[in-house]
Amino acid sequence: MRKFVLDQRLAAAASLVRPGAIVADIGCDHGMLAAHLVMEGKAKHVYASDVNEKPLSQAKALIQRYGLVQSVTTVLSDGLEQISQTVDTIIMCGMGGELIADLIQPAKWVFQPGKRLVLQPMTFADKLRKWLAYNGFTIQKEIPVLEPTHTYCVMAVEYTGQTLELSDFQAVAGKILPSTKDGQEYLQRQLKKYTRMLHGLEHAKQKNEKQEQIQQLVEALQEYLNRPVTE
Repeated sequence: MRKFVLDQRLAAAASLVRPGAIVADIGCDHGMLAAHLVMEGKAKHVYASDVNEKPLSQAKALIQRYGLVQSVTTVLSDGLEQISQTVDTIIMCGMGGELIADLIQPAKWVFQPGKRLVLQPMTFADKLRKWLAYNGFTIQKEIPVLEPTHTYCVMAVEYTGQTLELSDFQAVAGKILPSTKDGQEYLQRQLKKYTRMLHGLEHAKQKNEKQEQIQQLVEALQEYLNRPVTE
């Protein structure tokens, strides 16, 4: 049986799923990730969910074609509304960071130890990190995903109940380490982004609070990137 070749983002998400997990793939699109997790033996069962009928029907067709109907259940659901609370791993890939937070917020059954969230925000990763920390979630691991014109991260998150207010630097850097090649490139791209933003603000005649905030962030990123690697 032909196995699926996942793109970098989905492959990174799959790598953060613990063996034997019961998974909900929110916004499953074509269903390839759900099928991959079952075929590779990583998940006991996957609930492949989408808010729209068309992608869900495509996922259903793929699951039937590969004989996975006993292991993958398709669910029409707006976020987590119709998802079985027996799942222990929730995947949300390819959505904006603010939307991910909005989908998690009302699902209070997710706010408990033992549930793992695998999140891949397309935008506003910094805002998502701040929301997670403020609401008692801890990022266990992050994987940078680098494309020629886009920079993403995939994070494994668990609820600990420990609430934190992250600094701007912590929200931008996350758990990405500069000691790895991809981590270094991810952080360099963030530095370039905020340096460009700072240069734009410097054209203003008067220094304002936003400019000072970005200046501090740029300096913190530079310091982090230049820190000697310790064994």
